[in-house]
Amino acid sequence: MFSGKLAESAAPKIDKGTCLFAEGVTEDDKWEDKHKQKRVTKSVKVDTYRIIPVSNPGSISSPENLMSEDEIEAYFNGESS
Repeated sequence: MFSGKLAESAAPKIDKGTCLFAEGVTEDDKWEDKHKQKRVTKSVKVDTYRIIPVSNPGSISSPENLMSEDEIEAYFNGESS
């Protein structure tokens, strides 16, 4: 969950299907539904994020299109071409 200024700055950069790495604090929202069943929704209150580039943005669901952990680390350290 993005909020505040972070949400304002992230919104123009993130679309449906954008692959990203987010760090933050997990939160639980607990309630009872109309059938008295206990429900929980988990979310992450995002503190920082990084967009992860993919080799073929049109099909990020395929593992071969995702960068390896080493490639991502090199990318964020400015070592990629």
